[in-house]
Amino acid sequence: MTYIYEWFRFPKVFSVICPNCQGECNCSEIPITKNFNGNKMTFNSGKLSKNFKAKLNCSKCGYTNEKIINWEKDAYWKFNIKGKILWAWNLEHAIAILEFIKSKNRKQTNRELPFSFLHIPEFFKLAKNRETVIRKITKTIKRNDGKK
Repeated sequence: MTYIYEWFRFPKVFSVICPNCQGECNCSEIPITKNFNGNKMTFNSGKLSKNFKAKLNCSKCGYTNEKIINWEKDAYWKFNIKGKILWAWNLEHAIAILEFIKSKNRKQTNRELPFSFLHIPEFFKLAKNRETVIRKITKTIKRNDGKK
């Protein structure tokens, strides 16, 4: 399982499941790092809390609101591969991860790679899991591409 902290910070735009239509809903600002009481989010065992407040904007149904997001449950682009979950921030990130997994040059010395790709858990990069990861991500992208 990957955790929020492993990607170092959220991008400016990421996708979650729309609470209204269950489609892809964009969050267009960086998550607010305060909880309901105005206290800063806490780190538990080095992992940032999975809940945060964000503004949602669904282009499919028009839903717009602030909501507490639980990244594990609400992430739109997630891939269950042999019981382990890999998340992508949005479609573009999912495609980039797919290309990275397909790539033959995934060494840490490759300076062209986004730094976050070096933090994809080893399980998803293993040769014995490569075809399963590629198939699952490709299938999910194709399935979701038809929903738009």
